[in-house]
Parts: sequence; structure tokens; C-alpha cells
Amino acid sequence: DRDLLATVDVDPSGGAAARRTGRGEHLVDREAGGLEAGGIDLVYLVGPEMQALAEELDPAMLAGHYASAADLEKPLLSALKPGDVVMTKASLGTKFTGLVAAMIKACTPAAATSGDGDAGGDASSKPVGRATG
Repeated sequence: DRDLLATVDVDPSGGAAARRTGRGEHLVDREAGGLEAGGIDLVYLVGPEMQALAEELDPAMLAGHYASAADLEKPLLSALKPGDVVMTKASLGTKFTGLVAAMIKACTPAAATSGDGDAGGDASSKPVGRATG
């Protein structure tokens, strides 16, 4: 089983502004170290503000750095394996809800067997479990 993280910069302490002024350098170091110590296997980053973190992560851990959640969707879905656990960290403005809905659809057994690909209901109200492949 693998633990995957898909995230965009949603740092409430200033994010982009803090990184431009150098005040955010400790944040990047702390984030990279925390991901490595936390047992995350692969990290998918989205957006230009994640460049500093992309540069700090162990290259074996960085699965990719994408311009948008839409750009991440296909590579992430194709990389999912049975048993994977995916955590997403984003704000509503980053449009990750579409990515989460696509993961739910891809990993829901009913979607794979119903023929219409719709397991029914609102994807945002369903818990996301492990990929079932």
C-alpha cells in the first residue's frame, strides 16, 4: 500500500508573499521534512507556488509538479494502484473538487461495473477509501 499526497499551496500564513520575501523558506524546509518523516510515498504538487517545495523534496518522492488540478488528473488516476491512499490538500478555488470526484469515480467498484460510470449521488458527500483497481 502507498500513501500519496496531492496538494496546492494553501498556506494561510502568506504562502506566495512569504516565499518571495524569504520569510517562507522555513515553511518549505518544514513541509519537505514533514512529508518525508510522515511516510508519504509520492507527492503530486500543483501550481507555481509549489516550485520551492518541488525543489526540496527527494526526487524519488516527487511524482510530478503540474500547473493545475486538471493537468494532474490523468497522471494521478493512471498511477493509482489497489491499496493506495490519497490525501488531498487544497482550497475550493483550486478546483480540486473535480479531481476528487474523478478519483472517487475511478475507484468506486459500482462505477466500473455499471457501464454508465456513475455511482450516483454527489461525489463530495462520499468518503474516499482505498483504490480498488
